[in-house]
Amino acid sequence: MKSKKLPESVKFFIADDIRSEGTKPMIIGLFSDDTVGIEMPKSQMNPSKDAPIRLQQGIAILASFIDCEGPFETEVSLYQPNGTALFEHNKIDGGINSDKKRKKGSINFISKFVPFDIPEFGQYKYVIKLDDKEYEYKFKIERRNQ
Repeated sequence: MKSKKLPESVKFFIADDIRSEGTKPMIIGLFSDDTVGIEMPKSQMNPSKDAPIRLQQGIAILASFIDCEGPFETEVSLYQPNGTALFEHNKIDGGINSDKKRKKGSINFISKFVPFDIPEFGQYKYVIKLDDKEYEYKFKIERRNQ
């Protein structure tokens, strides 16, 4: 049995939607600066826990693990700017495994949040854990006045 190998590198992407198309993910509406801008009228109040802003189409995060060998037990967490968890330590049934079709193992893991409620603006933290190793991705959700 081949031994496991953690990724040599990890890349994260955030977009309106990300779809699995074989070994090549299809990214729709990429936020290339890791910032999700929410267009709002100047008169509209910022979101709050009691009155979040709902993105009906949601958001998606791609974690691309490069040059690795699985399988890995996997869990994901998402934290608000104030540090509280929107969800924490959600286990992925069956974990994830590397792609055997390519010479170098790789894993493209897509998390979709549809719909996505925004309780506050600021920097969010997404954490994905492969076995005992955590990989962290920070992105912003900010207001953009119309």
